[in-house]
Amino acid sequence: MDKSNDKILKPCEGLMERERLFRTLFEQANLGITIGHNGKYMDETLAGSPTINKKFQEIVGRSYNELIGLGWEDITHPDDVEMDQELFLKLWRGEIDDFQMEKRYIRPDGSYVWVDMKLCRLVLDNLDGLNYIAFVEDISKRKMYEEYLQNSEMSKAVLLSNLPGMAYRCKFDRDWTMEFVSEGCKELTGYSTESLVDNKDIAFNELILPKYREHLWDEWQTVVKRKTKLVEEYEILTADGTIKWVFEQGQAIYDDNDEIVALEGMIIDVSKRKQNELKLKFINEHDALTGVYNRRYFTSYLENMKSVENSVVILANIKNFSIVNLTYGYSFAENLILNISKNLIELASQNIKVFHISIDRFVFLVENVKYNTQIESICKEIIQRLDESMSINTIHGYLGVLSLEDVGINVDRILKYTSIAAKTASDTQSGRFCFFNKDMEKRILRREKIQEELVNYVEKAGEEGLFMVFQPIIDSKTLFVHGFEALARFKSTELGILSPLEFIEIAENSKLIVPLGRRILRKSFQFLKLCESKGYKDIDISINISVIQLLRDDFVSDLIKEAKDMEIDLNKINLELTESIFSNNYGEINSKLSQLKELGVATAIDDFGTGYSSLSRESELEISCLKIDKAFIDKLDSPEEGESITSDIISLAHKLGHYVVAEGVETETQIEYLIKNNCDFLQGYYFSKPLSEEDSVVYIENSISK
Repeated sequence: MDKSNDKILKPCEGLMERERLFRTLFEQANLGITIGHNGKYMDETLAGSPTINKKFQEIVGRSYNELIGLGWEDITHPDDVEMDQELFLKLWRGEIDDFQMEKRYIRPDGSYVWVDMKLCRLVLDNLDGLNYIAFVEDISKRKMYEEYLQNSEMSKAVLLSNLPGMAYRCKFDRDWTMEFVSEGCKELTGYSTESLVDNKDIAFNELILPKYREHLWDEWQTVVKRKTKLVEEYEILTADGTIKWVFEQGQAIYDDNDEIVALEGMIIDVSKRKQNELKLKFINEHDALTGVYNRRYFTSYLENMKSVENSVVILANIKNFSIVNLTYGYSFAENLILNISKNLIELASQNIKVFHISIDRFVFLVENVKYNTQIESICKEIIQRLDESMSINTIHGYLGVLSLEDVGINVDRILKYTSIAAKTASDTQSGRFCFFNKDMEKRILRREKIQEELVNYVEKAGEEGLFMVFQPIIDSKTLFVHGFEALARFKSTELGILSPLEFIEIAENSKLIVPLGRRILRKSFQFLKLCESKGYKDIDISINISVIQLLRDDFVSDLIKEAKDMEIDLNKINLELTESIFSNNYGEINSKLSQLKELGVATAIDDFGTGYSSLSRESELEISCLKIDKAFIDKLDSPEEGESITSDIISLAHKLGHYVVAEGVETETQIEYLIKNNCDFLQGYYFSKPLSEEDSVVYIENSISK
């Protein structure tokens, strides 16, 4: 097998291995597991993963197909439905994230099975509504033993000798001094009953792992005060050093004076079930590739924080990561991310948590940090580790920093603000990290307001908002008007007149540029028809378009239809594109330009010389015109700065069969130079600022009458 096949197969094998692991855990778990949606048992998830395991089918005595489409109420014992519904509604309303209860399922033959069910909310990206996962353990034997215990002392003896764990009676003291333990003690703890009774060899409290002791004591205090049952899970250390998960249920026994006589209950081994739960929990909370906490857990952790005081979020964005995939392949990119994550996870500590929220973004949640100098030190350490991990010069990591005190717990806003701060760090190149501030927030609010108004404008039938102005393009030989450049403006109800430099970028990022672009074309054609109606049939129109519009499959056909409907000659249309768009999708864009050229539609590179520097590929471009950027024209007033390169651009364009428009012409010196060097057309404030439709027509009339 060649190396290229290896690169393809290795990631696939990794995905298949993770899928096999999940299915193995799901199907071989020693407890029933189901995934439900809105109160119904689900069919396979969108990813094809199972939703009801074999153990659950065995417990309820129903096949997979029988369960699909049923609600849990359909198979729940009528006496248990009310409590189950009450808890389920609390989960539905978001009042709780999970609940646990004992209930009975009705089997098809009319018998029932007792289960211990724990139901937890589950986040599924592809399904709205309430999604949940249930872990179900068959406790029929235990319930049977409990019933025997209540019915007779004989049953109690049988129960105690066969209990899968141990029954106990102990004092209400810190050692949990045992007065009685059943024979199951030996199997559960490794110690004999004699060793535990009266703490002869060891106190039961010493078996409980230290991290649970205080919590267990506090819970018993609450239970005793409320006269309720204790239900807890914790870990113990057995005589041979094995750590086991145990489930304890117990209650206090009182005398006639309401004084506590003892505590009684049972403790059973639930290690297998708990291990399965923890494995599934790990899969749910960690990124499959890196093993680092994922976005789901980031959201959950934030929502459960008691306080955001002195806490910050740092987002690390790996800029241009997509280039790695395209240039080096998926396997290389995956290994790069693994290397980065290994370096970054070493920064994790008690007050720093690391999350991998998308392929090219990591998030650090830093708690209990009071000074900017501490945050800056952490940022520099992150950047250093990113640099150590990335051997490719074309990609770098940039950080955005946000204080949670400024924004609270709103995950979408946190990620949005830190992404903006990281982009600001990338744009300014100042230290490679940037703190989010109020000015950025103002800019965000302004952008959101502009986007909101653009959406309203696109969706409504009215014409208020977008309007056009037109700047004359002058023939350098006759100094008559050759055509106009159509320039879009937007009038905001709150912000006033907006520059296209501002609202066009927002429209492109939100994909509103497509419907907006259609209206710009239509308004530009309407102006051309106005000129024709006044007798000026030789006027051309230049229209700026976005690469997003150009690359749409229906762009050329829509343009032809619009021109045909309005009876516009395609030879009078010139589409302007910024030079920078040729840095990506060069071949696809040039193919579209070729189609337009065959139809008679002219195309121009706008702001030539400031972006992609396409001189080296100029001969390959299917364009008609170069528009020289104003930066070059300004230098013509200082001959030693700009004359040579401007004349060279004009000469080269002519040799390649293109005509040239000079933008931003403002002085007679510039005009004299451009005419002398055979520049074809001139545009700028020397002749006119952008005009309304009516003023543009008047300008043509005045130009002819001179």
